[in-house]
Amino acid sequence: MGWRKAHKNKWFKAFTSLFTLLFIYWLFCLPSTYFKFPTSTIIESSNGDLLSARIAEDGQWRFPLTDSVPEKFKQCIIQFEDKRFEKHWGISLPAIGRALYQNLSAGKVVSGGSTITMQTVRLMRKNPPRTLWQKLIEILWATRLEVAESKNDILNYYSTYAPFGGNVVGLETASWRYYGKPAHELTWAQSATLAVLPNAPSLIFPGKNHNLLLAKRNKLLKKLLEKKIITPEEHQLSLIEQLPKKPHPLPQHAPHLLNNIAQTQGAKHKTSIHYGLQTSVNKLIKRHATKLRRNNINNVAVIVTDVRTGKIISYNGNVVGMGFNHNEAVNMINAPRSSGSILKPFLYCQAFDEGYITPHSLLPDVPTYYKGYTPQNYAQTYAGAVPANKSLAQSLNIPAVRLLEKVELNNFYHKLQSLPISTIDKSANHYGLSLILGGAETNLWDLNNAYRMMAWHATQIKEQSEFPRTSVFPGKITEKGASNFGQGALYLTLNSMLEVIRPGNESNWKVFNSSRKVAWKTGTSFGFRDAWAIGITPEYVVSVWVGNSTGQGRPGIIGVQAAAPVLFDVFNLLPETTWFNEPLTDFKPISICASSGYRSSEHCPITQNIKLNQRANDVPKCIYHKTIHLNKEKTHQVTSDCYNVYEMVKEKWFVLPGLMEHYYKTVHANYKSPPPFLDLCGIQTHSGIMKIIYPKKISKIHLPVNLEGKLEKVNFEATHREKDGIIFWHIDDEFVGTTETLHQISVQPKEGEHQLKLVDQKGNVFEQKFTIY
Repeated sequence: MGWRKAHKNKWFKAFTSLFTLLFIYWLFCLPSTYFKFPTSTIIESSNGDLLSARIAEDGQWRFPLTDSVPEKFKQCIIQFEDKRFEKHWGISLPAIGRALYQNLSAGKVVSGGSTITMQTVRLMRKNPPRTLWQKLIEILWATRLEVAESKNDILNYYSTYAPFGGNVVGLETASWRYYGKPAHELTWAQSATLAVLPNAPSLIFPGKNHNLLLAKRNKLLKKLLEKKIITPEEHQLSLIEQLPKKPHPLPQHAPHLLNNIAQTQGAKHKTSIHYGLQTSVNKLIKRHATKLRRNNINNVAVIVTDVRTGKIISYNGNVVGMGFNHNEAVNMINAPRSSGSILKPFLYCQAFDEGYITPHSLLPDVPTYYKGYTPQNYAQTYAGAVPANKSLAQSLNIPAVRLLEKVELNNFYHKLQSLPISTIDKSANHYGLSLILGGAETNLWDLNNAYRMMAWHATQIKEQSEFPRTSVFPGKITEKGASNFGQGALYLTLNSMLEVIRPGNESNWKVFNSSRKVAWKTGTSFGFRDAWAIGITPEYVVSVWVGNSTGQGRPGIIGVQAAAPVLFDVFNLLPETTWFNEPLTDFKPISICASSGYRSSEHCPITQNIKLNQRANDVPKCIYHKTIHLNKEKTHQVTSDCYNVYEMVKEKWFVLPGLMEHYYKTVHANYKSPPPFLDLCGIQTHSGIMKIIYPKKISKIHLPVNLEGKLEKVNFEATHREKDGIIFWHIDDEFVGTTETLHQISVQPKEGEHQLKLVDQKGNVFEQKFTIY
């Protein structure tokens, strides 16, 4: 008896130990991370619409874990795979008994008796071999999973990681691949079709074994009808629905944004993108690209930003849906490109803000030469003097360069450094005065941010130290952003930008009261490689780049021709906008000269009070109005040395410096030069200061033909009395070059009679005719 009792205790202890070990294993069997599979990177719009997706690292389309399983699919998968799912604890004894009977009857494994929970475990364990030992492990894990997770979570895991044929994994992925829609929009027939796929994904999937798949789907639909889960009407409608024939491509509405996000993050990301606007801008870009490609202009990029929140609501890095023959995969939003004239508004705003000029101040627009650098206007013409606001609106280069010289290069450079522009990272001297005309590189993202900063600060009632950071993700992130410019200067700059002449049908926008006010600016890089257009309202910033990602220049890559039409078409997609309010502070009436735009002086005959920023009080007084003394006939200027002071007539006269006056008169017929001095006064003139050595007066010049059959150039030569004199050469009023010290220039005029004109830096002019034959 003692022996038996001892033997019994031995078995009891062994059983207890085994049970304890088994319980410990069961308690800790589940891994800390259930599924260690790489997932596809997907991005969604602000409303949860799928924008773009990238395949997982292992070549599978596997979306990240979703929040829930749609009710229709839930009913279908439970009825098809595990009708007792809601009641069991991970294993179904009736199902196991049925599977044993079927397997014994068939003499082979024909049924596994696995529940959805057990199948989830099997997926978790990466589908190990189907053996009795593995089945026991699955049972243990399944019961443990039932304790650890809710039924809904288990079903969600299964739906996310179950195979659906080919390289499609998970319900949400399958819904997009086979039906082109999210899972919550699936019909009963579509849900039933997808529910039968994980049972044999390698044998049955859309496009393969069509009849077998259809039979399984219809059988499941019949079961749903019998269980009164669907109505007879829903059953009949479901039976006539077609099966998908082949997988759909996943949406790629924002592939460039997806690539940006995928480089630093992963999985599923909700963005601030507005789905409808994003897709509409894609179509718009594609339409413009079709036209632009007739001129071998292949790439377009657009960003639209909400000024108030800083959220990007449309991010279009390049043309989408036209193939990949022209580097469409390159994200041109981040690509460094030549800035062209797109930085000019910041220079003018700084000049207003720091009291250098007012918007009405005249800026010189004359031939200009710096050692090694001769800026040119796009039209290669000169107006002599142009008001600052018109100079900005017309994007004139020479006034901008001269203004930069006045504001000082280092001063402007440091202002740019305070803006969110990351690519201007070399010294000011590296860029020189060409900084304002495209001498630096920038990108669309930075420009969009810098212009948005202008718009945001212009809309604030009071000065703010922080403003919402520009971002494509939901949630407010602020950063230090004290205004780089006073509100008064911003308001003046934005109103100047309002006057830029719009392209095409937009050119008559002022005629219609319903037209949208947009402050905007274009830019064109040297060599016609980049076309920029950026427009701002209190609500939105729209930024556009057009060109070739390869850097190839084309004659049509001009801001107003290529980028501006895209800009205004995008604005037409946006809701109605307002205009900037006049600042409550930093704005008061100041008296300026009506002719020069500088602060009025005692010599200005006509003045006007206009509202300007406070620093306008630092703008110099008018230097172009003078009080001159005339003879009583008012035909000549006189002095007290040569004329009776009692007979002198005093008059206030608008007098521009010689070079400015020369060109100003060509476009202002009402400009009157001061009368010459009376001969008796002995005031010296500047006649004879220049002389043309060649060609001689009324010369006839024959241009020889070179070996290539082209006309050779001819060398012209002149002298200047002053050793530091600078001569600007013109043929038929067209500027051809600048010389200093050694005044020689090679030209190639066409056949016929021509007028050679020399103008020096003081406005002295010498003209002579010649003929080419």
